[in-house]
Order: sequence, then C-alpha cells, then structure tokens
Amino acid sequence: MLNRLRNAIFGELHEPTPASIVVEPTQLVLACDDTSATSTTKVDGKRVTCPYTMWTGSIECRIFAGLLDFQLLVESNAPRERDLDLIRRIVAYERSLTGDAMDAVFNFFSGLRNDHGVDFSAVVDRWSRDSVAKVVHSPSCLIDDLDDEPGFKNRFIVSFSTDLDPEHGVDVQVDQWRIVDCGCRV
Repeated sequence: MLNRLRNAIFGELHEPTPASIVVEPTQLVLACDDTSATSTTKVDGKRVTCPYTMWTGSIECRIFAGLLDFQLLVESNAPRERDLDLIRRIVAYERSLTGDAMDAVFNFFSGLRNDHGVDFSAVVDRWSRDSVAKVVHSPSCLIDDLDDEPGFKNRFIVSFSTDLDPEHGVDVQVDQWRIVDCGCRV
C-alpha cells in the first residue's frame, strides 16, 4: 500500500535502460535502439498497444552460414535471461539451416508463382531453387517476448530480404531447430 501511495504521488520508479549488453560468452553486443516504440496486437478482439524496447546486434553464425542480425523486442528495459539464452543457443548451434530455409523459400515463391500467377521473370531468368536462393539475402533473427507462449524455448523467426518481394521480404519460422513455416509472417 505504501508503494502504491508513493507511486501515486511521485510516479513509477524508472529503471534506466543500458546502452548495450554483451551476450556472454558469444561476444555479441546488443545495442538499445529504440525505447519508445510500440506494438499493436489484438487481444480478445480489441487492439492493444504495448510499449517495447528494441535491441539489435550482428554476429557470425553457422545456423545461417554467415552474418546474422538479431532484433530482440522486449517489454521491459533489458532483455530477459531466457531470451539471451535463446540467442546463445542460436549462435552456438552447429548445423546450418540455410539449405532447409532456401527449400522453404523456394516452395513459398513457387506456390505464389503456380497458384496465383505471380510473375518473377523480371528478377529470375530461369526458375530454379538455386536462382531463387541467389536473390535471398541478409538474414535477420527476430526474437519477440511481446507475444510470449510458454514451452517454445527454441522458436524464432528469421527474415530475409529478397529481390522477389523487396517490400516485405520473406520469413521462415524455426521451431526446435526445424523450419516449420515460411511466408510473410512479420
């Protein structure tokens, strides 16, 4: 009751946001990019706006065979330890998922091409998995604790920019180290 009275008079206590965090033992430095961003989600049919803090960084990883950008969206000022643990597992993961991701991306765009008549001939001369893989680049891993579900400790989204859809790119969802979905998810 005393805390509520103090907060009513003086306002909530404000925790300062650190400028950056090193995710040990990986040497990944996450920098605080934006503390005033908001996310709008639907809860029980109503739109709810939540403030969040965005953390970003890049590091070489085997999981997508090269430089992987990280975007971590958190409700509090600093990332939770379970989100940092997920980043550690992603960075330390020994097997590359690049081939599986490119298969999923090829299947997604092939579906758009075959089922909806989307023409990609301006970007890709000869339609093949390898030609599609050449125009997919810049993986960015999104970890979001705003829509948190328990039991998904190895689930995240990797967004790729692509010349096939420069405005939206393409996203793959990874769950338990397998590609489980592909499309425009973010």
